[in-house]
Amino acid sequence: RYGGMFRPIGGDGVLLVFGAPVAQEDHAQRAVLAALDLQRQLAGEQGARGSAGTEALQVRMGLHTGRAAVGASEVAHKPDAVVVGDTVTRAIVLQNHARSGTILCSEATARLVQRIVRLEALPLGAVHGPATRGRIYKVLGPRLRRVPAVLHAAQAGTPFVGRARELATLHAIW
Repeated sequence: RYGGMFRPIGGDGVLLVFGAPVAQEDHAQRAVLAALDLQRQLAGEQGARGSAGTEALQVRMGLHTGRAAVGASEVAHKPDAVVVGDTVTRAIVLQNHARSGTILCSEATARLVQRIVRLEALPLGAVHGPATRGRIYKVLGPRLRRVPAVLHAAQAGTPFVGRARELATLHAIW
């Protein structure tokens, strides 16, 4: 629904990658909205099951924005595409430190999603390790209204998403 690439990682973990192999300037927004949607759907299913004697599914999520190496573009949409790099490591570390039912994000991701979601800064040192430089934020939920663009002058402007037509024009000119 949000255009991410699904990748199983060790055991019962999964990795959803946005903005690769095809660039999407709104990759962080897509990722946080997908995480919130998944969180909402899982909570709904848990509520529907009630106390039927089944153990509740424990889900923790970590989001980080950065560079990652992705397998060749001709295989990137296949299940065996490989995604590696510091970005993946940081997302996994955040996920490992998250409590069940919560979403943690890095400072890099928080800067890109603060206009669409409510965030709570965790105390410095709440998540430690070499892969967690910078502040860590807990994603609380979607904003009911967007923050005025005046508060985000550095981010003002229209984001570019989907450049197929422009790329085709460049190729034609070339």
